[in-house]
Amino acid sequence: MPEFQSLTARVLLAQAQQTLREASYQISTDSRAKASIGELCFVAEDPFGVVLLVTYETWSSLLDGWQAAQGELVRLLNEKLTQSNPKAWEGYLALLTPSPSGDERAEDEIRYDTLRVRKIVGTGESIHFIGDLTNVLMPLLPLSVGDVGATEGATSVVDRLADMLIERGVKPSVAHAVVEGFKKDEPLLECIAEALMR
Repeated sequence: MPEFQSLTARVLLAQAQQTLREASYQISTDSRAKASIGELCFVAEDPFGVVLLVTYETWSSLLDGWQAAQGELVRLLNEKLTQSNPKAWEGYLALLTPSPSGDERAEDEIRYDTLRVRKIVGTGESIHFIGDLTNVLMPLLPLSVGDVGATEGATSVVDRLADMLIERGVKPSVAHAVVEGFKKDEPLLECIAEALMR
């Protein structure tokens, strides 16, 4: 979508669907959710989690409606997943509005209320252009390592981490100790201390 397109809740909804679909999410709608919280929502699911994304035209409607949206996501998780399914613990509620909130504290209160599900909040302060939506949805998107610290034969971000740390000035012995400690699920501070004493 062009950057200059006027941002509305519908434009954000369409772009969010496209962004998550390109990240291999399966997009669906839930008629009960739409009946409860309105038409501007969809459900996205990947092998790791479930997202309910809701867009609002104004900050005040987001502020008034986010708890009902949270309730719908909890209902969806309870109906579709057993407690033993790892996805049951990976529910995300993405709340978007093109309208500025003017109240960063209120945004943070919603964002950091993780009692029932995790929340992502995007408002007119963080979404100036449609391309900014990718940054807001970043916690839901797969890691893209691109060319950052790539080494021949490296297969994952963890394998590349030592090189990335070394490039940023970390002593090679410490960088390798941190990576090995992470792989073995050892306390990282102890790994660093041991590497520094060698």
